[in-house]
Amino acid sequence: ADKFDRGYERLIVVLGADHHGYEARVRGAVRALGHPDERFEVLFFQLVNLLRDGKPYKMGKRLGNLITIEEIVEEIDEAAQRKGTGTDALRYFYLSRRSDTTIDIDIELAKKASLDNPVFYLQMGYARLCSIERRAAEVFDLLTPAYSERLVQRVSHPDELAMLAQLGRFPAVVAEAAELREPHRLVFYLNELSQQFQSYFTRLKNEGDAILPLKAQMAVDGWEQRWDQEKTLGRLLWIKAIKTVYGAGLELLGITALERMEPLEDRTHDRDNEEAK
Repeated sequence: ADKFDRGYERLIVVLGADHHGYEARVRGAVRALGHPDERFEVLFFQLVNLLRDGKPYKMGKRLGNLITIEEIVEEIDEAAQRKGTGTDALRYFYLSRRSDTTIDIDIELAKKASLDNPVFYLQMGYARLCSIERRAAEVFDLLTPAYSERLVQRVSHPDELAMLAQLGRFPAVVAEAAELREPHRLVFYLNELSQQFQSYFTRLKNEGDAILPLKAQMAVDGWEQRWDQEKTLGRLLWIKAIKTVYGAGLELLGITALERMEPLEDRTHDRDNEEAK
């Protein structure tokens, strides 16, 4: 009743999968208060499994090891040395699955600063985009330009065009996720966007056509004359578009968009992610 009094048009009640019997009672109470059925909605969530290093963490008063969600958040924050990391991690785990799917939350995995940690991977995608803009400004004195049709025409790599099409899907993905009450669709979208960009980023480096000149290229005399700066500016404009969509998606999920990330624990990924440090 309080929610309706505050101007909300729809009452969404979240219940555990073992509380189906409560739906009729709550619905009856809503009717008794004079609100129509179509303004009332129930979402049932499956149970959450708490894990440590992939093994079930069994809790109980008799075992004396009851752990609260506040303690989990604090433990993850302390491991990451950043307040908010625990909240980001739990939001990711809860939102990355359908409500009718059992959710596994591995505390040790959520504490890792590595690409094995799914929320770290998601945030790294945004940090990588920021790092490219930062390097362009600090090393090459290049700022992302204003929109220009001439520069847009220089964005012509097949991967770039494919990602532009992916960006165009963003409004529909958000609308669908909201309408169906399935925020995991947005998580999947952002993960796919991050994977696409990482593949593109690596491919261009291997082809000798990196977004920004590499140190090896800059060590050769005359590199500035060979550098296609206009294409670089077009790509910076393209990266800004990706960053805008990526940041908006993270904001909708309530996950922090980090512009810088701490060095990875897993050094095997360093070469591919050097610009995200």
